[in-house]
Amino acid sequence: MAPHSWIIRVYNMPTQKKKLEFKQGRLPSKLRDRLADFVRKLYGEEFIDLIPVNLKYVCFERDLCLIYEKPLRGLDNLTVLFNAPWIAIYVNKHVLPSIPLVARIYREKGVRAAIVVKEQGVKAFLYGNDILVESVLKKIPPDKGVYTVIDGEDGEILGFVEWSEKKKVYVNLYDIGLFLRKLG
Repeated sequence: MAPHSWIIRVYNMPTQKKKLEFKQGRLPSKLRDRLADFVRKLYGEEFIDLIPVNLKYVCFERDLCLIYEKPLRGLDNLTVLFNAPWIAIYVNKHVLPSIPLVARIYREKGVRAAIVVKEQGVKAFLYGNDILVESVLKKIPPDKGVYTVIDGEDGEILGFVEWSEKKKVYVNLYDIGLFLRKLG
């Protein structure tokens, strides 16, 4: 099935209009395989079954797409954005699991491959910044170079980072503030 597009006009201010173009379609098997490899590497083989074979995507920008399970018939495009089971995100050429998927894995297996971050690091991260080593309260193994970010205050999952040996920081791959910054 070929991807199709639709347009929504977003009004930020009475005199401003921003046009967002959405593209949607079936997720190529190559990207699904990349996601499965990532989940296998970080969380284990037993969680591959949580990633359905036939996934769909909706892109807001060239490098920002939600990957979701095919929703029930009859749902319109906006309902899909807010109610479809969100499986992963494609952002800046990375395919990463969704926060709800990781929360489910943690409930079933316990927290792993994560960093717990102090309040000042959380605030910076949610604005799209990287996390400094000084902001990390705890690192939870295994150490695979990519980590889930957990708020040290309330234990909430906030997104993903990747350790940069060169910069000596945890580079922001995506955080829950991403959609507000990109689409707001």
